[in-house]
Amino acid sequence: MSNKRNTICGPYSVRQRLTNFMLVAILLLVVNVVKAEELSNKYCPVTTSELAEEQFSVDYQGQTIYFCCNKCKKDFLNNPETYTANLESGVADSDQEVSSIDHEDGAHDHEENGKETDLASSNHENDVSHDHETDHGESSSLIGFAGKFHPMMTHFPIALVLSALLFMILAAILRNQTMNYVSVYSIYLAALTGIGTVLLGLAAGSAANYPSFLTGYLDWHRLLGISTGIVTILTAYAGRRFLQQSSKGTVWSYRIAIIVNAILVSVTGHLGASLVFGPDYFNF
Repeated sequence: MSNKRNTICGPYSVRQRLTNFMLVAILLLVVNVVKAEELSNKYCPVTTSELAEEQFSVDYQGQTIYFCCNKCKKDFLNNPETYTANLESGVADSDQEVSSIDHEDGAHDHEENGKETDLASSNHENDVSHDHETDHGESSSLIGFAGKFHPMMTHFPIALVLSALLFMILAAILRNQTMNYVSVYSIYLAALTGIGTVLLGLAAGSAANYPSFLTGYLDWHRLLGISTGIVTILTAYAGRRFLQQSSKGTVWSYRIAIIVNAILVSVTGHLGASLVFGPDYFNF
């Protein structure tokens, strides 16, 4: 009798758990969808009469700003100071409110209405030249598309260089030659993946549009990225000499090279993160 009860209750318990899990998953999905629909700005700050869309966004000064299309996003990055006022005033909503008030009162100030007309006409001109069929989505070149793989590729040489440094330290402490081999071969792989990372980084930089306060970070990130790739190749050469002829000179040449390499990788990675998350992302 007890065996029969366990047989019945057992599958029922599993089914009940699966049902509860599915309900929780559906609830979380609904919550995420609702959050996604609540954009920080309803209208595009560049083309103020167009509704903003979730897929076109950028992080600016700790705030996520949404746009109606990719072209507006690039225009904002080129000169953000021009459009930030539109975020605070809510141009589309305020224009509609002013228009409705004027019609209810029936009184018009010609001078003020003339300014509003000029503003509306200028917005209309922007709308006419704003072709959503071509502006929506990423219409970049093949080089720009290849540059999108730079953030994914860059993790390989970073991890390999830091791993090589770790194994070199362990080899020195434990006096284990096998770890020296692991360290050097990690640098070999870092040099190979580093070449691809530098090329993809140059492609990404050629198609990128950053505001003026980030151009210095971009220049230093590009310069240090190229320098890090060259140093990684030199470190791999020093590691090859170290494995072929283990002398005091080759050992210290490899150790110094890999320490410099690790520092360059860390600084370059920090600058790259500053371009994505902003200069203040690492503040305590």
